[in-house]
Amino acid sequence: MAIFNIHDAKTHFTELLERVMNGEEVVIAKAGKPLPAWYA
Repeated sequence: MAIFNIHDAKTHFTELLERVMNGEEVVIAKAGKPLPAWYA
């Protein structure tokens, strides 16, 4: 599982989508607290 803060998620959004589409779990965090988890 990969955890990214909001800024990094915005900066690398396309890369994160590719990772999710390849089966990896991606979690976006705000102030260290997880927000939505993405699954494909």
